[in-house]
Amino acid sequence: MGIVALILVFIGGCSYSETFKIQQSSTNDKATSYQIALPDYLDNLLEHHLHRTASVQYGNFFRNTYVIVVDTLSSEQFSLQQYAQQNIQQLVATLERPQKVDSTALQIDEKNALRVAYTGTVGIKKIKERIYYQLVFVEGKKHYYQIVLWTWDQWRQKYQADFEHIVRSFKEQ
Repeated sequence: MGIVALILVFIGGCSYSETFKIQQSSTNDKATSYQIALPDYLDNLLEHHLHRTASVQYGNFFRNTYVIVVDTLSSEQFSLQQYAQQNIQQLVATLERPQKVDSTALQIDEKNALRVAYTGTVGIKKIKERIYYQLVFVEGKKHYYQIVLWTWDQWRQKYQADFEHIVRSFKEQ
């Protein structure tokens, strides 16, 4: 009987409502605030330091799905495309066998944006996995935003709708 109760607690602890909750955050210089909707299965991982300057860091270790938002003061010295290219090059340099999956210009919160998706292998020795990355760059009023979402490549389709919802929910205040 104790085993059945333990199994029910475990299953209940792993279930999620699949609803999205608005997360408020501010830029690193605290000059601007923004919001983004994240599924309830993602937990705040700021203490795990997924990225050293990301103001939003959420993930789920069991689902191997993660989201970060990085902001940078925009400058007349470089465009959104240059900002995106610099960050894409940093990602590609860390991947083994990188493959570009998508590149699309779009509008998010009535702002110019660029979405780029890559797959690549990461890991060391015997622990290697193909990862799907979606990078979305948004040109804000005074900041460039980089929304990075990733999961195992084999789960790309499973989380595609959630990734789209997250990206489209971004709003600068």
